Amino acid sequence: MRLADPAGRGLRYRWGVLAGLAGLLLLAGSGQWGLRWGALAGLALAYVLWLVWQGLPLNTRPGETTLLPNFGPGNRLTLARGLAIGLLAGFLAVPRPGEGLAGWLPAILYTLASIADGLDGYVARRAGHATQLGAVLDMDFDALGVLVVCVLGVQWGQLAPVYLLLGVARYLFVWGGRWREWRGHPLHPIPESSYRRMVAGFQMGFLTVVLWPIVPPAGSYLAGLVFIIPTLLIFARDWLVASGRIDVASPRYQVARRQTIALTTGWLPAGLRLLILPLMLWVGLLPPDLSGWPAWVALFGDWGLPWPQGLALLLGLVALVAGPALALGVVGRLAAFGVMLATAIDFVTLGADVAARPGHGLLLVASLVVLLAGSGRYALWQPEEPYMHRRLGEKQP
Repeated sequence: MRLADPAGRGLRYRWGVLAGLAGLLLLAGSGQWGLRWGALAGLALAYVLWLVWQGLPLNTRPGETTLLPNFGPGNRLTLARGLAIGLLAGFLAVPRPGEGLAGWLPAILYTLASIADGLDGYVARRAGHATQLGAVLDMDFDALGVLVVCVLGVQWGQLAPVYLLLGVARYLFVWGGRWREWRGHPLHPIPESSYRRMVAGFQMGFLTVVLWPIVPPAGSYLAGLVFIIPTLLIFARDWLVASGRIDVASPRYQVARRQTIALTTGWLPAGLRLLILPLMLWVGLLPPDLSGWPAWVALFGDWGLPWPQGLALLLGLVALVAGPALALGVVGRLAAFGVMLATAIDFVTLGADVAARPGHGLLLVASLVVLLAGSGRYALWQPEEPYMHRRLGEKQP
């Protein structure tokens, strides 16, 4: 390790501060949640600190060898994310917290971690302090966070058991690569993909919401199945590429890729858009069913939100505008989010039972697919699409 020079000593000091902060948080949490929580959170935090220590020699800018003496603002966000995920892991060892702030704490921890995940790279690039350490920790903390949330989601009944496979997917991928190298087999490079990055972003956003106490298990279970299919398919495709079973340069693969993209981002969402207005008419979201108004107001009041009557009115307006916009393909992803939100709220007020409310289930699936895939063919206006395929702060080529 190149940590004997002044820059290295500065990094070791900062790592010590990070370890001290982790210890204080662990003590505070153990006093509130008990020794079982503290034992598992302690193991997770120790793993986080070990990852950071191992990565200290990588605190250099890409293409350079000079060790930077401090973490920089982007890496500090990444480190905060690691601490939040470590604390979240402790909840695997205790029953799900009840009502009030305690019930929201796991969701708050992962929501803050997800916000930091979305901002750390952008902040690092803006500050001119993007480092190899940040890139490595970003992937490591992503994997750890997904593992913890997937196990928590399945444990709490919010996610289907198949999400356990997603939780270990990156670890299996890395171990599989090392096994191939040990056997003397080559690992082939995986090409960059904006679709992979976008699907991963949506998946992370969904996993964040899953832990919110207000999300009913029936809704998250159904939505989770929609989100996990493309995620696991991308993992499988990437492994086939890395192991050499798929040659991305072959004409056969390129034809299959174009056909798959045309189907999944062209024809499929276009077909689903045709169902939006009939489904909204079926479930009573268009025209807005005023008989559901008191239930919406009561739900917002139970959540402690301000001005529940105004929020209920706003939700009705969202459904009224977003439904036709989605059907026509006008800012389709945003409209799909609006339809999904209105459908989900109405679904909760009606008992959140898919078997009893199949129309709501179909509408949730259709809007989620468009949110993931885009408006598809024959959409009138899609100004959001260029931004969906770029990182935050990245300029359009």
